Amino acid sequence: MEIFAKCFGGSNGNKEPSTTIEQLCHRFSLPQLQKSTDNFDESRSSDGEASAIRIVHFKNEILLLCQLHHPNLISLIGFCDEKEEKMVVYEYMPNRSLSDQLYKRDSHSNSPVLPWKKRLEISIGAARGLHYLHTGAKNTILHRNIKLKNILLDENLVPKLTSLAFSFKGQKFSSKPKPIEVDLVIGTHGYMAPEYMMLGRVSDKLDVFSFGVVLVELVCGKTPSKIFQIIWEEMEKDQNNNTVDVSENDPNIDTSDEDDQYTDESEDDQNGRKIHSWHMGKGVKNIVERGNGERIIDPNLVGKIGAECWKVYIDIAEPCLNEDENERPAMGEVEVELERALELQEQAEANNELLHPNITSN
Repeated sequence: MEIFAKCFGGSNGNKEPSTTIEQLCHRFSLPQLQKSTDNFDESRSSDGEASAIRIVHFKNEILLLCQLHHPNLISLIGFCDEKEEKMVVYEYMPNRSLSDQLYKRDSHSNSPVLPWKKRLEISIGAARGLHYLHTGAKNTILHRNIKLKNILLDENLVPKLTSLAFSFKGQKFSSKPKPIEVDLVIGTHGYMAPEYMMLGRVSDKLDVFSFGVVLVELVCGKTPSKIFQIIWEEMEKDQNNNTVDVSENDPNIDTSDEDDQYTDESEDDQNGRKIHSWHMGKGVKNIVERGNGERIIDPNLVGKIGAECWKVYIDIAEPCLNEDENERPAMGEVEVELERALELQEQAEANNELLHPNITSN
C-alpha cells in the first residue's frame, strides 16, 4: 500500500484519508457502490448521480488524478478499497468512448455520425489534455496507453483522457525530457512506438506516436489493422500495374523475412513483408495523393474535408508516427497545427470549398 499511503498521507493503508484529500476524492464503501450501480450493472445508475467505476491498478490512478485537473482529463469522484475490491469512481461519460462513436454506432443508434469538424474539435481537446500531462505539472506525466478507447466523451462530446492506471511521473518538466527505460512494456498493439516495444524506452514522444495513430483512425474511420490491409492492397495494385514499387523505394517498409516479435498489428503478405504502425501516416497520405482517397478515408467524410485542412492535418499526423522518436513533434506543436486545421476547415465550409479527400492543394 506504499503508493496509496503517499496519496492519502498515512503509513497504514487502513487509515482514513486526510480531510483535504477527502474533499477532493471521496471514499465509498462497497455496499454504497453496489447499491448505486445495482450490483455493478452498467445499464443503470441511481439517484441521478451517474458515474463510471473501473477495477484497475487504482493506486497510481488515484495518486495522479488527485493532483491533476484539466477540462480534458477525466474527473475523479472517489474510490473504494475494501474486501479485496479496488475501484475508481469517475464522472460519467454518456457518449462513451471515441472508439464507440466511430466503430459501434449500430449498438448506439441515437449517436449521429461524427462530422469532420467535430472530429477535429475532439482531436484538439485530446491534444490539449495530453499536452497538459506532458507540461502542465511539476513532473512530466507519461500516459503510455493513448488510444480511442481511452478518450471518453461527455454530453457535449468534449473529450477527456482516462485510464491513467499505467501512467507514471517522469522527470521534472523540461523542454527536453530524457527518456526512461522500463522493464515491463504495457500498452495496446497498434499504438505502441517502436522504441517502446523494442527497448522499453519511454518519453513524451511515445504518447505522441500513439496520438498519431488516433489521428489516422479519426480521418479513416477504420481500425489500424484495416488501414494496414488497405495500404497493402494499394501497394500490390501498384506492383501488378508495373507502377512504383513502394516496398523497394520506401526505406520505411520492411521487406525482410525475419520474424519480428515486436511487430504491432503488422500485416504480412505472401512475400513476408511487414507494415508497422509507423507506416500508417505515409501510407494514407500516398493513397490520397494518388487519387484513391475514397478507399482509405471514412466514407462519411468523402467530399467534406477542405483541401488546405487536409494538408495541415496529414502533415502533422505523419510526423507523429515517425519511427525516430527525435523527429516527432511535441504535443504543443500538434495542438497548434490541429487548431490551424480547424480554422481552415471552417473557412472551407464558409466558402463552400469542400473537396473530395483525394484532391489536395499543391
